[in-house]
Amino acid sequence: MYICICEAVTEKEILRQVQEEGVKTVRSLGRATGACRQCGKCATDARNLIKSCVHKPNPQGTQRAA
Repeated sequence: MYICICEAVTEKEILRQVQEEGVKTVRSLGRATGACRQCGKCATDARNLIKSCVHKPNPQGTQRAA
């Protein structure tokens, strides 16, 4: 699913950026992909997606450091 229509950035690409490239903020996502830099309508969805990935509990039930 596309998160940023302006730059054609998908949910899959955002997850890859978080997991493989260490993206942790909308600003760093914008630098890496161009997402959230045009109209800004996708920023909330992108932020929520990043947070859900960065703050996933590990198997011991504690959160990873952000």
